[in-house]
Amino acid sequence: RTRFELRGRILAALSHATVIVEGGTRSSARYVARDARSLQRHVLAVPGPVTSLTSALPHELIQQGRATLVTCAQDVVDHLDAAVITDRQAAPFADPFDAFYVLGPTPADNSEGA
Repeated sequence: RTRFELRGRILAALSHATVIVEGGTRSSARYVARDARSLQRHVLAVPGPVTSLTSALPHELIQQGRATLVTCAQDVVDHLDAAVITDRQAAPFADPFDAFYVLGPTPADNSEGA
């Protein structure tokens, strides 16, 4: 579980926005969405059929106001255009590796081998 959480933090830090397409209630996509929000990144979600277990997370995020509804590809493009402009005005990274500084401390137990 720790590796999924760390991966989520890295994905969120390197992205202007995160799009959650599928995920069950216990999906690792939940960590990515959580970390994106904690890093003040945008979270978008594509709702699937309400009868599908893999659509539970996007529906939950939208319902709770933790993600913006996406209904087509243009929604993502429009949101990214706005996100990139806002992010550049706020605090641009001079070097892409600077994004790693926003990750904070690594999990305490990283004794697992690579």
